[in-house]
Amino acid sequence: MKAALGARYDASVPALLLQNFQDTPEFILDYYLPLLRPSVVLKIFNLSTEVLPTLVSLDLSNNKLTTLESFQKLPQLTPALKKLNLGDNRVRIFLVFFLEYGFSLILCHLALLPFIILVL
Repeated sequence: MKAALGARYDASVPALLLQNFQDTPEFILDYYLPLLRPSVVLKIFNLSTEVLPTLVSLDLSNNKLTTLESFQKLPQLTPALKKLNLGDNRVRIFLVFFLEYGFSLILCHLALLPFIILVL
């Protein structure tokens, strides 16, 4: 999995491109590792500790995510994050996720996301 993450890291931005993660060629035949499983997200966080603090862009599009609960620690792990792509997922309720967990994003891509915003 670490090699697959390395292939999806762009140091020039720095960006981690996790779109369609379950279809990663390096393990698609042997494993099913969707980002909708909290254990997969935790493993990615653990394997990416070196790059997360400087990460500026994160692409989580096309992962069939139904909730963002697994990403609660993302703001603390990625203090430099400015761009987050959540497009084409299945998150339906968006509980002021960015404000509640301390995101300070400049750009958040939400295309094709059937969400409902609830302001508490």
